[in-house]
Amino acid sequence: MSSISWTVVSWTVVARAALIGSAVVAAPAVVASALLDDASGSITWLFLVLALAGFLAAGWTAGQTDGATPMLHGALAALATYAVVQIAGVIRRIVGGDDVEVVAVGVTALLSLCCGVGGALAADWFRRRRMASDAAHTISHLSE
Repeated sequence: MSSISWTVVSWTVVARAALIGSAVVAAPAVVASALLDDASGSITWLFLVLALAGFLAAGWTAGQTDGATPMLHGALAALATYAVVQIAGVIRRIVGGDDVEVVAVGVTALLSLCCGVGGALAADWFRRRRMASDAAHTISHLSE
């Protein structure tokens, strides 16, 4: 079983990607918390999709930036994005006298992690494809 060496984590990459993800997630989260209640129905799904897009954006940004461990950085960036938004949401619920659903917090954290890894995986795939295309282009010019 291998362990993660935390020295390979570029916290600057994670912070930058989490900032981008938070920018995407924050607006829908604020609007959803201000306008919607727990029984709002199908429009809640729209805000969930927008939030998931923010977690994907965090993962994508981290995956483009770090070539050695893109999925690790994508996962950490998405979790950092989630933590920022969730802490604000938990504080709002506690101040408002609402219950905090611990299971929902955990499930959504796992969902954000998966989106971050997915975004990083896609970014890494595109980055590798671009590198292969550049290498093929260079080789074709050398053979001329």
